[in-house]
Order: sequence, then C-alpha cells, then structure tokens
Amino acid sequence: MNIGSPRPTAGGLARDDPILKGPHPSVSLERLRRRGASEQRPVALRQILRRSGQSQVTIAAMSAIAVRPVSKSNWKDFERFFEAVGSPHFCWCTIYRVSGSRRLTKTQKKSTMQGLVEAGVPIGVLAYEGDEPVGWCSIAPRETYSRLERSRTMPRVTPPGTETWVVLCFFVARNHRKYGVAHALLRGAVSYARNCGAKVIEGYPFDTSNIITTHRGHSRLFKCEQFHRDGRRWYRAEPVRTRAVKQPQSPQSQS
Repeated sequence: MNIGSPRPTAGGLARDDPILKGPHPSVSLERLRRRGASEQRPVALRQILRRSGQSQVTIAAMSAIAVRPVSKSNWKDFERFFEAVGSPHFCWCTIYRVSGSRRLTKTQKKSTMQGLVEAGVPIGVLAYEGDEPVGWCSIAPRETYSRLERSRTMPRVTPPGTETWVVLCFFVARNHRKYGVAHALLRGAVSYARNCGAKVIEGYPFDTSNIITTHRGHSRLFKCEQFHRDGRRWYRAEPVRTRAVKQPQSPQSQS
C-alpha cells in the first residue's frame, strides 16, 4: 500500500488507495465459496494462490473486498448490517462510546450512533462484497470513546496532543468468515485513520488482553499490519507526511 501523500476523499480514504478501489473483477468470496464446502476451502484457496502467486490476504481480502468509512452517505448500509440476523444489534458498538450504554434500548443505541455520524464524528469502516456490507471495524479518535478516558486496562499512553485512534471491535458476517475479511477491515481502518491525521493507531487484541470475547481481534491480525506490542496494547506510529518545497532557482542557474 502506498503510504505517500495521496489526495484523501471526503470519507478519509485516499482515491488511489487499493482498499478504496474495490474488488478485483476476477476474484470474489462467492467464487471461493462455490469451489467447495467449508472443509474444502483451504484446498480451493491453495489452488488459487498457486496460480496467482499472491498471499491469501491479498486474494481473499484485498482483491474481493472494498472497505469504506461509515458516513451519512452509507448510513443505511451500516443500519442494514447491524439489523441483520446474527449481527451485533444488541450493542450497536456503543459500549465504549457512551457511559451507561447497557441501560439504553436498542433504538437509543442506534440513534446514538446515527447522531455521531450526522455530526461527522468517525465511528469506523464497513467491508463490502459488491454492494453488500459483510464486515465492520470500529476505529475512531481515542477521545470519542468516553469510557477509555478512565479505563485502567486500556489507559492512554500517548501525549494528549498526539492524535491517537483506537481499534476496538471487529464483526464479520458468519458466511464471510475465514476469508480474510478482518485483514481487509484492519488495513482499510488504518488507511482511513492515517488519512484523517492519526499519528498513532492502537488496538487491544483479545488473546494478549486476557479477555474471552474475540471481538477485538487476534494479535496475529495486528502483527500482520505492522503493529507492535506494548503489554496489552498494540500500536503503530504513522510517519509524518511532509511535502517537498521547491526551492527557487537563482538568477545564475536560470541563465
């Protein structure tokens, strides 16, 4: 992925970012599923990988999945994804964003998230196969997660002036799991945060945080995206982007 200075879109992803370009026309998750039952998936993947010479993540996630920030323009997709059977509509990803969220009704939680989106507050990214949302990753500026401000297990490490974004949740639709969608989500989330000005991006994988629930992702996922471990916290520092300033030519050099 290019980490230069591409021009960002209104949603925060750069126009030439491979995540934003969408699925490769010759590869789709549906094609992988058609090649066999669940126990045959690794064989089908290996056959495609041998022909392409690319990694599983590149084939199944980067080529077949597009990742887009949640905004007013695609709120209906977010709403549809969270209201689907088996989705996390019980929380609407408000647990760390709102104090006392467990006392809110589902309708109130949904309204809370919609209010944030309407106000232009980043909440995360959706993964798409075609026009269908198939995955979700919660990534946002640290200060927008109100419960993190007093968390003892996920305390702030970066200075207050350092723009820090946090990945706190992954959810992939059941029939799209094991295809690298979470990898695509995290890569797209990092790109989104970076293009919005994040200097540090953090995550707290479940297996290194001593928690049972798996919604925070596995540390292998973060390691693949160049995150570094610091106790329970995994982080990556984004390079400071500078634009080259063209020096004026002296009169002698112009002659």
